[in-house]
Amino acid sequence: MALGTAAINAQLDCDKRDTYMGVKIFDPSDPFDPALCAAACTATSDYNRQHPAQDGYYQTCNFFNTYVLYNNSQSVGQYCSMYSESWPASFATNAGQWRGSDYFNIAYSYTFTNATAQANGLDVPSDCTNPAGPN
Repeated sequence: MALGTAAINAQLDCDKRDTYMGVKIFDPSDPFDPALCAAACTATSDYNRQHPAQDGYYQTCNFFNTYVLYNNSQSVGQYCSMYSESWPASFATNAGQWRGSDYFNIAYSYTFTNATAQANGLDVPSDCTNPAGPN
């Protein structure tokens, strides 16, 4: 889904777990390519599956938001924010921020479901209803 100039700002899920799994950043001189994020999302899931927490819990990357981050008018790179749950466009509230005299803004923002990560073992949807969207 195209989000334009805003990125997802996810909340905790209904089990009070953070669905945000981190970010991968790609070189600004490389062409914009969502497939880079899909590969990073899958690799993160594979790593987590092989290294679960002591209680057996791990997160799989089921959703990502990719965009170009700019510092003023200079591209910083393609960002890939990864999540264990999908978030609707209504959570695209991160439209940039000031850091001192520098303004960091977002362009070319898109979200994708990472279908290769759906077989997720112990990271199963909760029984509660997430008001933000699907579990």
